[in-house]
Amino acid sequence: GLSLIGLVFLLHKKALFAKTSPLDRPFFCFALAGIFSLANATNLFEGFRELSKFLILIVFCIPYWFDIDRPLQRKILGTMIAFSVISSVAGLIKLFFFDVKVDRAYGFFSIPITFGECHALFMLVTLSWLSAGEENRLTRFLLLISFFLQGAGLLASFTRGAWIGFGLGFCGLA
Repeated sequence: GLSLIGLVFLLHKKALFAKTSPLDRPFFCFALAGIFSLANATNLFEGFRELSKFLILIVFCIPYWFDIDRPLQRKILGTMIAFSVISSVAGLIKLFFFDVKVDRAYGFFSIPITFGECHALFMLVTLSWLSAGEENRLTRFLLLISFFLQGAGLLASFTRGAWIGFGLGFCGLA
């Protein structure tokens, strides 16, 4: 929340300039479809709550919308990937050791669908960073471990839509 206020303030003061990216239209269509689906929600409050969690996707766009130097871009993407790994490991631990009544991983999210879809996107970010030609061997190693832990979380979410989305995203990266 505070980061968004800071970004809006910098944009207003013309200290930061936003540019368009290829992610703008898909994100807008995704958000619009989510808003339209609220009309069919059985519990409108829960629908708004889940839709607000998808706004985490805006975080994916920040490194691409603004002219950020490479080290800061790496920090932002690294933070997102680290969060994803922590969430995945927590979801797997909860699934296998603590939640005996639940048969799907959901990590820090309230439902497995959100967990799986966010992990599919995080895996694509990790894969794109790996395919960009990272020279540091330690960073490449950590990214590979992150990719496999995210994949384990994605599989444990048992979310078919997230699996399909990852497959389509992978084809888009190739």
